[in-house]
Amino acid sequence: MKMRWLFAALVVLNVGYFAYRLVFSGEQPASVVSESSSGGGAYEDAESIQLLSEAVAAGSAKRVVRIVGGGDGSSLRVQTSLCTQIGAFRARDTAGQVQQRLMAASIGSEIRQVKVPTAPDYWVYIPTLPNRSAAIRKLKELQANKIDSFIITEGELTNGISLGLFTREKLAVQLRDRQLANGYNVEMKELARYRFEYWVEIRKADRELLSNALWSSIQERYGFAEKHDNLCDTGVATPE
Repeated sequence: MKMRWLFAALVVLNVGYFAYRLVFSGEQPASVVSESSSGGGAYEDAESIQLLSEAVAAGSAKRVVRIVGGGDGSSLRVQTSLCTQIGAFRARDTAGQVQQRLMAASIGSEIRQVKVPTAPDYWVYIPTLPNRSAAIRKLKELQANKIDSFIITEGELTNGISLGLFTREKLAVQLRDRQLANGYNVEMKELARYRFEYWVEIRKADRELLSNALWSSIQERYGFAEKHDNLCDTGVATPE
């Protein structure tokens, strides 16, 4: 019986001692201590984080463009190269004459066709009518009022009425506004225009063969021609 009381007293003392250490000793559980000790470093790192765009703007970093993943697992670096072009020529035959001159000097080249945007046209028209009969009636009405017009026979505006095509926007706007005032449902549309020009591009390996004397002779014959060194269409990838 005494042994049981002694054992119970020891248990109570141990529990009390543990409670006292937990409340008054100021020690933290191991999990809290561990989190606190490692957390300081994490916050310091977080404060030092800087966006790449900010670093570039501040001059402390540079942008590097790379192509990764060569066939053998190596990285590739894109190297750009310059191409010399002579032009621009309105006719392909003229570009061909320059190409022949270069060929006579053992300079390889090719002719490139370039699509160049020019000033747009402005089309004034009455939108598509329900059918051809309605378009004819509207055409007769317009012509009776001495308004130049014709039926559009193809495209997305088939059975519409064209009132004119202008190279100057101001004139097109004036006609549109005038016919709107006359009660007609008139619209205006900007039409993109392009022309083609031709450039003779010298083979990269032969660029240094174009002497000043040869270039001067080309300029003398084709006074409008210009020579430009531009980035080639494609880069050359070399293993890093």
